[in-house]
Amino acid sequence: MNKKFLKLMSLALVVMMMSVALVACGGGDDKGNDGALTEEEYKAKVQEISTTMSNMQTTMNEKMATIDPTDEKAVDALFEEIKAPFVEFAALKAPAKYEAAQAKFKSGCEAMIEFIDTAKALSKDPASADANKLQELLTTAMTDIVEGATLAEQADAK
Repeated sequence: MNKKFLKLMSLALVVMMMSVALVACGGGDDKGNDGALTEEEYKAKVQEISTTMSNMQTTMNEKMATIDPTDEKAVDALFEEIKAPFVEFAALKAPAKYEAAQAKFKSGCEAMIEFIDTAKALSKDPASADANKLQELLTTAMTDIVEGATLAEQADAK
């Protein structure tokens, strides 16, 4: 596994983790009948996922230092571990107050999931590298997560 590539993944996770942390703030408790989380449940879940992402940075750095790049199962497991919180975050059902923010978060998480899947494929076949696609996905992920955080802050202010 290429160290430069792993550093890029590490940077992507740090940026995403910091952006997600912006969401866990604010107000009331409003549960609709559409299966959405209450505001309190939503913010608690976002905080939980943010903490997971924050801890993942340390865990990933430790694993990157010890993982055998020829052990495909270990490499695949690492990519899936990195991807899991983004999958979970994208699947959250936000209360009405946070629907617009969650739509952006979901879009950003889906771009990050595609980035991780593309990076995983790249780790197996470096010749398949499409640096433009990776950069585009990472940019979309970061932009959408930051926009989602802004929308969440605006919702909290209401």
